[in-house]
Amino acid sequence: MTTRWAVTGATWLIFLAWLVVASALHGAQWSDLFWPVLLLFFVAGTIGTGVRGFQRAREADRRQLKELREENLRIREDERAALARELHDVVAHELSIISLQITSRSRTDDPTELRQVLDSVKRSTHSALYELRLLVGLLREGGPDESDLGHLSDDTSVVGVAEQLRQQLSDLGHTTMCQVPAEIDDLPATLTRTLIRILQESSTNIVKHAAPGGICQATIRLTPDEVVLSVTNPLGSRPPAADLRRGPTGWGLRGIAERVDLLGGDFSAGPAGDRWVVRASIPLSADELA
Repeated sequence: MTTRWAVTGATWLIFLAWLVVASALHGAQWSDLFWPVLLLFFVAGTIGTGVRGFQRAREADRRQLKELREENLRIREDERAALARELHDVVAHELSIISLQITSRSRTDDPTELRQVLDSVKRSTHSALYELRLLVGLLREGGPDESDLGHLSDDTSVVGVAEQLRQQLSDLGHTTMCQVPAEIDDLPATLTRTLIRILQESSTNIVKHAAPGGICQATIRLTPDEVVLSVTNPLGSRPPAADLRRGPTGWGLRGIAERVDLLGGDFSAGPAGDRWVVRASIPLSADELA
């Protein structure tokens, strides 16, 4: 701004000096030259103002284009992160259950136990295929966002999933106690989906890291302001904390932490004494953020 006014002032000084010199050289009254020269300066000033306005508009367009590109990149990164979380949560849990069920009964000849394993594998594969088909269908219709992905678990209740996980862990030799109030399923889909994913990831880590025979507890409390979920299990020989330091094997807890953070909640996972504790608290107003 200071430079522009300095240039304008210098221009007017040059104009006045030229007017005085021209009047002296040609013996004309300076007033005879004033109006034609003033008109010339007005036209030049108008053109200059137009050029500056055009340059400012181009610069603004460049900035806006850059911002749009950055926003588009951010949206694409968010979509990839959301898809990565969903794919991990859909596939990793069910495959872990299938692998452990088969491994734990690999040496048995008991037809009853083998039938139980096959039934469990069948349920897990059907569940994974169902959600994968929903996810693929969503991708074919267009790019997903967090609200779209929220409908992947609309047909599943938190109470039902908790009972299913309790049964799966029981089949693998874990004593599991679940306390989930029935009214939890009345919460918005975004919240219930997140609770389901936390339960699934926690049970996956129990299957991977906790020795059979220990007592595992899953509790969900509903308060006027928030929903609080906690899952505890005995520490194994290789707790999930090791996963967070070993590259690609720690995506589950990272994904859960991202989910809870997006809803304005708090998430923690770590040892407490001789137990591994997963805890999440999510405000009931979180659905307004999704």
